[in-house]
Amino acid sequence: MLGLTLTAVLLGALDWSAPDACPNSDFLEAQFHRLSGGEVPLPNARVRVSSTAGQFSVSIDVDGDRTRTLEGPDCQKLIEATALVLSLEAASVRPLPVTTPVTRPTHGHLSASAGVLSGVLGVAAPRLELGAELDLGALRVGLTLSTGTEQPHLGFMGLAAGATVGLPVTGGLEACFRFVDAPLVAHGCAGAMVGVFSARGVGLSRIEGGVAAWVAGRGSLIVGVPMTDWLVLRTELSLLINIVRPRAVTGEHLLFQPEPLGGSLVVGAAVRLW
Repeated sequence: MLGLTLTAVLLGALDWSAPDACPNSDFLEAQFHRLSGGEVPLPNARVRVSSTAGQFSVSIDVDGDRTRTLEGPDCQKLIEATALVLSLEAASVRPLPVTTPVTRPTHGHLSASAGVLSGVLGVAAPRLELGAELDLGALRVGLTLSTGTEQPHLGFMGLAAGATVGLPVTGGLEACFRFVDAPLVAHGCAGAMVGVFSARGVGLSRIEGGVAAWVAGRGSLIVGVPMTDWLVLRTELSLLINIVRPRAVTGEHLLFQPEPLGGSLVVGAAVRLW
């Protein structure tokens, strides 16, 4: 009769017993950590290795409710297979990492700016602009209201030489996406502007009753320099696509009409309210 010596080890979550002819529990643990990447602990397992007539049998009991049996003539290969079984068990119960979404607080801003508008009134016309903005993290939504003085126009071949054109009131809506956070704050924006276009003067025959609507699409780049947590100095450069272009005429002659493309440049400050 062949006599075998059994080695029993209770190590952490592993309850191990095997003949001395087999690799020890250190070998099993090393194989387990190699297969699992060393990131998970051994599951609660009871491993019993027995030998009969040159055949080895491994009984693997995981968590007391799942039992598997492996058999074969090579004990080392059975222990390697046991390590694979335990690594698969550990992966099946490994908790998913908990990630906490990063949220940005919502802020409200008021802004005031001064600058010039070109391509709409024939000359670079000064403008004053007030804005209210809601900062939703990377997304910002803003409303603007601006005003400017009427600009003189020389007229067509001396006709309506005293005429003036202007945008006394304009309003805008734009949505902005922040793509730079530090040290400067930069937004790319898209929106629209609507204004009251006026034309006045002797010899000016008509412009739809003296006033008409002006509409433009607007794409902007806003670059801000944070001075404090609540104050940002900034510059906004905009490209305007004049969609609705009112015509000011004298007789049968076109006195003035906004260009297809325009632009604006304003410099100002934004104050955070909350």
